[in-house]
Amino acid sequence: GIVRILAEKCAGGKACIEACPYGVIQFDAARNKAHKCDLCWDRVHSGEKPVCAEACLTDAIRFGEKEILKMELEAEGKEIVKKMSAQSVIYFRAPR
Repeated sequence: GIVRILAEKCAGGKACIEACPYGVIQFDAARNKAHKCDLCWDRVHSGEKPVCAEACLTDAIRFGEKEILKMELEAEGKEIVKKMSAQSVIYFRAPR
């Protein structure tokens, strides 16, 4: 799922950066706040795709319900290569 940083809980301190088990939160010194990709939460919440999925010219980045994406990719002849976690990125490739 989408993970967001709550600004009121992570204001200026770097504790949330250290607490992140994935090491993806970065500190923006100019703005004195932590940040990370939130999959364009505002866009997704209003029914749009994240910018990365919309802008990807090769269709390598897709966004949507996991089971629907899996069915679409299997219909294209692709298979699961690596599953990062139950709710996370799945890599696909065409079978050899």
